[in-house]
Amino acid sequence: MSVEPPSGITCAVPWPACANCRVGLVSSSGGTDTCLRCGRQSPSAPRGALCGQPATHMIIDRQGDSGLVCDAHAAVAETLLQGAQIRKLSIDRKEIDL
Repeated sequence: MSVEPPSGITCAVPWPACANCRVGLVSSSGGTDTCLRCGRQSPSAPRGALCGQPATHMIIDRQGDSGLVCDAHAAVAETLLQGAQIRKLSIDRKEIDL
């Protein structure tokens, strides 16, 4: 079964993940975000700001709740969310393959 996502949909996770190594959690201090894995630094987004990167994956947790997230947050979810299903969106066809 395939469903078509709205165009321009973005990741709405309200905490940062490293866009460089794609698996690092980020620590924020003094206006700078630092990846705890690779050390990459970037300016901090405002507290509570949504990620805003293009959504590339659907995550479905054990309770059945789902959301669309970017590459970096999908990679972090693979590490942190036990039992979650993580599905890559088909960008070329602009549909979600379920």
